[in-house]
Amino acid sequence: MSSTKEFFQEFNAEKGGHVRLADDEKTVEVHGIGSGTVKCVVDSNQVSEMKLHDVLLIDTTSNEVILPVTINSGDDGRESLESGESEEESSEEHTSEESFEADVFEAPTTEERIQCRRSERPNRGVPPDRFGLEDAKGSSIPLDLGYVKNREGSPPMPKNEKYQQLIGALLYLAVNTRPDISASVAILSQHNQEPTTADWTEAKRVVRYLKSTIHYELRLGQRDAKKGLIGFADADWAQNRFDRKSNSGYLFKYYGAPISWSCRKQACVALSSTEAEYVALAEASQEGLWIRRLLEDFTGKVQERTPIYEDNQSCLKLICNNKFNHRTKHIDTKYHFVKELQVQGIMDYQYCPTEQMTADMLTKPLGRIKLRSIAEGCGLTTQ
Repeated sequence: MSSTKEFFQEFNAEKGGHVRLADDEKTVEVHGIGSGTVKCVVDSNQVSEMKLHDVLLIDTTSNEVILPVTINSGDDGRESLESGESEEESSEEHTSEESFEADVFEAPTTEERIQCRRSERPNRGVPPDRFGLEDAKGSSIPLDLGYVKNREGSPPMPKNEKYQQLIGALLYLAVNTRPDISASVAILSQHNQEPTTADWTEAKRVVRYLKSTIHYELRLGQRDAKKGLIGFADADWAQNRFDRKSNSGYLFKYYGAPISWSCRKQACVALSSTEAEYVALAEASQEGLWIRRLLEDFTGKVQERTPIYEDNQSCLKLICNNKFNHRTKHIDTKYHFVKELQVQGIMDYQYCPTEQMTADMLTKPLGRIKLRSIAEGCGLTTQ
């Protein structure tokens, strides 16, 4: 049996250049038929040796599916295009545009078009649903509030490749456009090496949450927003029940638009909530310094004092208190540079109530109502 490429070269010579196999050897172009060029999409895995399989005829002028046809292998070892009639009859109809459009290429029904589109999906080389969640039900929260307790005693997954692939895909969204899932993805990513079934369930919950909030848009700029750069910093003390390290979260806005956010586990074990908030404030100040220098390069102007909001009163008192205290003397020196930023007038640390703390969603799982309120406050809207 001759190869598909050889067959179409021979068919091309016999029929006057009507059929041509494209250079990618995945598409058959049929020229001079009907109102425009017609393409025949072929399964790429069976291009070299086609015996019997469905293909798709698409009118590139109107982008309409014309008719599903079949490529058959004849007795003489050469393929032929079939659409319900013999090759001689179809070649005669090609000479008449009216008979071609009226008899051969009748408009398919809606069900036939759906079937054609589904049959075309595997040819793209990308699986339509990598994780089996195409028909999953939506979720109102990205992470269950009792996830940490449910994880205890959960059996491990036999393989971690699929879990790591899902976490990698979610990290892309969390870093670029969806700060509302940053805390959930950061917590789940801590178990990439040895995930359990509970971790897999919660990772799929994040996808379900994204499905129910697919209409969310990150708005870059809001009316009546505070001018300039402002920041929010928060921490969840001893969130990890295994090593008792806290989570830090910060978010910066520029004229009301969120431009930078982060959620990460702290490198040290904080002995109090004040210390955890102090470390989170230092990490937010590092990011704030970098953004200030970037804005100065863009605008050529020296930035005014950048306000960073914190919801822990003890942490703010610690910045203003220069006295030596046995409760805070163990804090690493690198975190005390926030005092210097306050004295130099670079940063202005202010109090913000917990109910209005935007960075709260970057430290721990939240309930549906509070999460939605904070997400809208940071620029995630449905309009």
